[in-house]
Amino acid sequence: MARKKKVESSLFQLDVSKISVLKEKYIEQIMQYLEENVASSEIAKEGNMVNINVPPSISKKFLKLRIKKYLYQAGLKEEFKIVALPKGEVPGFQILNR
Repeated sequence: MARKKKVESSLFQLDVSKISVLKEKYIEQIMQYLEENVASSEIAKEGNMVNINVPPSISKKFLKLRIKKYLYQAGLKEEFKIVALPKGEVPGFQILNR
Protein backbone atom coordinates (compact mmCIF):
# COMPACT_ATOMS: atom_id res chain seq x y z
CA MET A 1 0.00 0.00 0.00
CA ALA A 2 1.43 3.34 -1.04
CA ARG A 3 1.67 6.17 1.43
CA LYS A 4 -0.04 9.43 0.72
CA LYS A 5 2.08 12.49 0.15
CA LYS A 6 1.91 14.99 2.94
CA VAL A 7 0.83 18.31 1.48
CA GLU A 8 1.82 21.13 3.77
CA SER A 9 0.09 23.98 1.97
CA SER A 10 -1.96 24.85 -1.09
CA LEU A 11 -1.16 27.75 -3.39
CA PHE A 12 -3.87 29.81 -5.05
CA GLN A 13 -3.50 32.87 -7.23
CA LEU A 14 -5.77 35.89 -7.48
CA ASP A 15 -5.55 38.01 -10.63
CA VAL A 16 -6.29 41.61 -9.65
CA SER A 17 -5.33 43.32 -12.90
CA LYS A 18 -8.87 44.64 -13.56
CA ILE A 19 -9.28 46.09 -10.07
CA SER A 20 -5.77 47.60 -10.05
CA VAL A 21 -6.78 49.90 -12.90
CA LEU A 22 -9.39 51.42 -10.59
CA LYS A 23 -7.39 51.88 -7.38
CA GLU A 24 -4.33 50.31 -5.81
CA LYS A 25 -5.75 50.64 -2.28
CA TYR A 26 -8.32 47.89 -2.93
CA ILE A 27 -5.55 45.37 -3.55
CA GLU A 28 -3.89 46.18 -0.22
CA GLN A 29 -7.28 45.95 1.51
CA ILE A 30 -8.12 42.57 -0.01
CA MET A 31 -4.72 41.21 1.00
CA GLN A 32 -5.23 42.43 4.57
CA TYR A 33 -8.80 41.07 4.67
CA LEU A 34 -7.72 37.60 3.52
CA GLU A 35 -4.83 37.54 5.98
CA GLU A 36 -7.21 38.33 8.85
CA ASN A 37 -10.06 36.01 7.79
CA VAL A 38 -8.23 32.96 6.45
CA ALA A 39 -6.39 31.07 9.17
CA SER A 40 -2.66 30.39 8.72
CA SER A 41 -2.47 32.12 5.36
CA GLU A 42 0.57 33.71 3.75
CA ILE A 43 -0.18 36.37 1.15
CA ALA A 44 2.26 38.01 -1.25
CA LYS A 45 1.81 40.26 -4.28
CA GLU A 46 3.73 39.78 -7.53
CA GLY A 47 2.72 42.30 -10.17
CA ASN A 48 -0.99 41.86 -10.86
CA MET A 49 -1.15 38.48 -9.11
CA VAL A 50 -1.71 37.90 -5.40
CA ASN A 51 -0.32 34.54 -4.22
CA ILE A 52 -2.31 33.00 -1.38
CA ASN A 53 -0.65 30.13 0.48
CA VAL A 54 -3.13 28.30 2.74
CA PRO A 55 -3.22 25.00 4.66
CA PRO A 56 -4.76 22.06 2.75
CA SER A 57 -7.81 22.14 5.02
CA ILE A 58 -8.89 25.43 3.36
CA SER A 59 -10.88 24.68 0.21
CA LYS A 60 -11.04 26.66 -3.01
CA LYS A 61 -14.73 27.33 -2.40
CA PHE A 62 -14.03 28.78 1.06
CA LEU A 63 -11.43 31.12 -0.42
CA LYS A 64 -13.82 32.23 -3.17
CA LEU A 65 -16.50 33.00 -0.58
CA ARG A 66 -14.07 35.16 1.41
CA ILE A 67 -13.11 37.15 -1.68
CA LYS A 68 -16.79 37.63 -2.59
CA LYS A 69 -17.46 38.78 0.97
CA TYR A 70 -14.70 41.38 0.70
CA LEU A 71 -16.12 42.69 -2.60
CA TYR A 72 -19.53 43.02 -0.93
CA GLN A 73 -18.19 44.81 2.16
CA ALA A 74 -16.07 47.19 0.08
CA GLY A 75 -19.07 48.11 -2.07
CA LEU A 76 -17.52 46.66 -5.21
CA LYS A 77 -20.02 43.86 -5.77
CA GLU A 78 -21.95 45.76 -8.44
CA GLU A 79 -18.79 46.57 -10.42
CA PHE A 80 -16.77 43.34 -10.15
CA LYS A 81 -17.29 39.59 -10.06
CA ILE A 82 -14.99 36.70 -9.23
CA VAL A 83 -14.43 33.78 -11.59
CA ALA A 84 -12.01 30.87 -11.68
CA LEU A 85 -8.75 31.20 -13.58
CA PRO A 86 -8.50 29.11 -16.76
CA LYS A 87 -7.14 25.63 -16.11
CA GLY A 88 -3.41 25.78 -15.62
CA GLU A 89 -0.69 24.82 -13.22
CA VAL A 90 -1.87 26.92 -10.28
CA PRO A 91 -5.57 27.10 -9.35
CA GLY A 92 -7.04 30.45 -8.52
CA PHE A 93 -9.43 33.26 -9.33
CA GLN A 94 -9.62 36.51 -11.21
CA ILE A 95 -11.65 39.59 -10.52
CA LEU A 96 -13.45 40.82 -13.63
CA ASN A 97 -15.66 43.76 -14.50
CA ARG A 98 -19.37 42.98 -14.67
